[in-house]
Order: sequence, then structure tokens, then C-alpha cells
Amino acid sequence: MNGATLKGYWTQLWQNGATVASGYTPAAYTLVNGQTYTIEADGWNNCAFDHWLDNGSTNNMRDISITSNASLTAVLKCGK
Repeated sequence: MNGATLKGYWTQLWQNGATVASGYTPAAYTLVNGQTYTIEADGWNNCAFDHWLDNGSTNNMRDISITSNASLTAVLKCGK
């Protein structure tokens, strides 16, 4: 479905190479303002990670640093 929220896809949050949180979509993590993290969003089965909605990056892992509440959306491309 185009634009549907997908549940049950793996996400992981890293800091300094160590996992600090992980879970399935939809996932919510608490970060410390100004610290740098790496977020990972994975596809599965016939749905592959395509890009991040806010910046268009096609890398499923990205560095993030927040200063206020934020929401990130991973876009997956699903085949039939």
C-alpha cells in the first residue's frame, strides 16, 4: 500500500559503536540533546529500505543529533 505505516520492522539506535536501544516499528527512543547517535532502519521480506523521508538519504544507517523532539521516517519499497 502506498503511504501505509508498516509495523514490525527492526530499528536500532547506536552510540559510539554500542547499541543503546532497539525495537520494532513504530519505535520511540529517548536521546540526550546534543549527543550524536546512529539510527538504523531495516527492511524485511519483500519490503526493502529505500530512503529517509526528511533528507532523501538511501543509507539505512544515519547519524543524528537532536536539540528538540524529532520524528524520523524510513521509507520502504515493497514488491509484490
